[in-house]
This record gives sequence, C-alpha cells and structure tokens, in this order.
Amino acid sequence: MDSLIFFDRPWLFQLLVFLLVAGLGLGAGSLLLALLHRRWHREATLLPVASSFAAITTIFALFLGFLASDVWTEKRRATDAAAAEHAALQRYAVFAAAAGAPGAAARAAQERCLRAVVDREWGAGYNRWPDPAAQEALGTMWQAALRLADAVAMPDRGACCPRSRRSSTGGRTG
Repeated sequence: MDSLIFFDRPWLFQLLVFLLVAGLGLGAGSLLLALLHRRWHREATLLPVASSFAAITTIFALFLGFLASDVWTEKRRATDAAAAEHAALQRYAVFAAAAGAPGAAARAAQERCLRAVVDREWGAGYNRWPDPAAQEALGTMWQAALRLADAVAMPDRGACCPRSRRSSTGGRTG
C-alpha cells in the first residue's frame, strides 16, 4: 500500500508524472479542439459558448485557491509541530545536562528517541504514523526524567512557599 502513495516518491519522479499527465491532457484537449474545429466548418452553432469556459475556469481557480490554502495551512502546522518538538528536546537536554552524572541515562534516552524520530518517523515513515521504537524511546525518556527528578535534590517547597492553613476558628494563618 505504501508504494501507491504518490507524494512519497522522489521529486523528479513526481515532476515526470506531472509532465506526462499534463502532456496527455494537452493532447486530449488539442484533439477535442480539432474535432470541434472540423464540426464548426460544417455547422457554426455546434461550437461551445465562451461564457461556459469562463464559469468553468472560475470554479477551477477557486478549487485551486482552496487547495493551495489547505497545503499552506498543513505546512504551517507541520512546521509549528516540528518547532515545538525541537524546543521540548532542547529543554530536556538542558535539564539532563544540568544534572551532571545522573543525567547520563536521560541524555542516552534522548539520543535514542531523537534517532528513532528522525530516522523512522520523519525519515522512512514520512510522519504518517508514530513509530513504535520512537514511542518506546519517548517512554524511556519520561522514565529517565522522573528518575532524574528523584535523584536531583529538590529544595523543600514548604520552606520557601508555606501553604496557608485554616485555624479552628476559620481564620487564616500561615
């Protein structure tokens, strides 16, 4: 099924197929016009009306505009998703590097996740579906981050930000 998807092919193949289809369309249109031209010499009322061409080309232009808008929107969404993923990986790398030795496992998990995403999801999979190896590596990253958070000494939140408690009389103390 993967071989039937046209846009996964190399750009040169896509260009050649487009040119072939355009050439066939040009040939069919020229043949149709030649037939109409011969019929016009016999009877002029058989020619298509020019206003019908204007309506058809206007509809085609609208469809083409909507298609271009959709492609532009999808490209923007993909770019935003890639930028968000990059920013998250950068924050994770800074967090793991700041931890020093305990962050080595987190950095190794990040490298495995990055390789799986780049090679399998974005590379071979064309980002059509999540790759199981990338999902497993992402889970490993989460586990490493949780272990790292436990290993790094966190200040007691109660010392810097005491929670207010209600007294038995209903007043606030804190």
